[in-house]
Amino acid sequence: MTMRRPITLTFAALCTLAGALALPACKDKKGPATTTAAGVDGSVPGVLRAPVLDEEVEPNDRPEQATAILPGKAVAGRIQNVGKKRDVDHFLFTSQHPKGILRVEVSGVPGLNLVVSVVQKMPRKLLATANNGGAGAPEVIPNVAVTTGEYFIVVKEAGKKKSGADGQYTLSANVTPQNPGDEVEPNDTRPDAVEIAPGTPIRGYFGRRKDVDWYRVKLPENVPESNLRVELTGLASVPFATLSAQDEIEVVLKKGATGRGTNLLFPNVFVKANQRFLYLVAAGGKGFSVKDAYTITTQLTPRLGADEEKEPNDRVIHATPLAKNQKMKGFIAPAGDEDWYVIEAPNASIARITVTGVDNVDLVLSLHDPSGKEIVRVDEGKLRDGEIIPNAFIQGKALIRVAAKARQENVFQTYELTAEWKNAAPGEEREPNETAAQANLFELGGSVKGFIFPKKDVDVYRLDIPAVGPTARSIRFELRGMPKVPLTLTLKDAQGVVFAKAGPRPAEEQLTLDKPMPAGLYHVEIAGGGESNPRDVYELRVMVSP
Repeated sequence: MTMRRPITLTFAALCTLAGALALPACKDKKGPATTTAAGVDGSVPGVLRAPVLDEEVEPNDRPEQATAILPGKAVAGRIQNVGKKRDVDHFLFTSQHPKGILRVEVSGVPGLNLVVSVVQKMPRKLLATANNGGAGAPEVIPNVAVTTGEYFIVVKEAGKKKSGADGQYTLSANVTPQNPGDEVEPNDTRPDAVEIAPGTPIRGYFGRRKDVDWYRVKLPENVPESNLRVELTGLASVPFATLSAQDEIEVVLKKGATGRGTNLLFPNVFVKANQRFLYLVAAGGKGFSVKDAYTITTQLTPRLGADEEKEPNDRVIHATPLAKNQKMKGFIAPAGDEDWYVIEAPNASIARITVTGVDNVDLVLSLHDPSGKEIVRVDEGKLRDGEIIPNAFIQGKALIRVAAKARQENVFQTYELTAEWKNAAPGEEREPNETAAQANLFELGGSVKGFIFPKKDVDVYRLDIPAVGPTARSIRFELRGMPKVPLTLTLKDAQGVVFAKAGPRPAEEQLTLDKPMPAGLYHVEIAGGGESNPRDVYELRVMVSP
């Protein structure tokens, strides 16, 4: 039996053969077209083999010269940095799927920073690009939407300048069926958003740096007022990702961020009656992963009625109306969330505002004027504690803000906010009154009741002593004590200089001060040091001594 030796062809012989057969086997480049390493099919260094099905065929710098490839079959290609022109390799891929997902993988080449793109042939449209790894790293496009038809896959060196390096890579492309909830590129903008139904899980990739994925949530017809619960699973491989819920005109309803491997949950994005669509926008920032997929789950849930906050309400202009004595429920979620409410008292009133605590959150409660300027702020409690503003003065509209002290959240437990108010009466302290400019007016011979809350609270009253005769009169101050708080009484003249002082006295004990005082303007300050009491009041009486 006679053994045949394998035939090897020189570059010149191959070109002669290609010309005779009218094959585009040669490319006008400087230098010999030799391999520098063994190919994926076992090619020998220094020898150029005749083109076969699993090898790039040069020239393929232009789309019309593209090398046809088969799904799932690896193809050997080469970036050759010879001559003045940059080497660009085009491959033609034909999809037989009416609705499929194309995954493209290109192996790395030492010293070369590759970029790979997928382009729809007819009509011509760039669908996706990947350039994530840098020199020597592979590139992957995990999820391009394809239908039955032809597509170009383009491989080239990234950047405007050639590196001078060259080498062989391996290209593979495969198509799998697209299922409901699969994210597919391109979906970087609202018109390209992937449509889903509530309850359908979304499986997507942050497949490149600064990837943005849009989804359109198609709501049921005649939907009543509802909440949309949205959860994004975090990826350990993507350190920072954001998610926002938007309405039809891209007004952001809710926005939050994940940390590495942490989840993000919007428990109650408000859905208007008969609303048709909401949009979800996920972004991976500078992180990416072509291996690990994130998941977004959505669920329509019924509202609790008028006693539930309406998201978005994290800005003054979106404040949820709060009626007198109404018990409003709300979530501090996601981390960084703040909830605004608007109340309105037609007459001069004293308001008592309370919010219950929730697990894992240190709440802060504050009252603001209609422009959003802070009037009173309380941060007395710790984790799980509620907060209270016992006696804030309001007239007309006012705003209430509920937030966490730090980036904390509780996506399962609601707080309960209540505001009650009554007409302001003479002899009641009106917060804020911590400075001389905010001092409550006080008349000689009258009395006033007030709270020392929160800790380090100081209540300031303005006292005018009229002139009666040429000499000073003896004025008596009687301050009835309160539980828990050791009170101090301080008198200051019009220039703010301390005129007299008494206390502190033990909690609940009465404090008395007699002082000769010429006619003039004075300020009376009541303080409790490091203690506070939102339940009980002190009472101050000022009279002329007998």
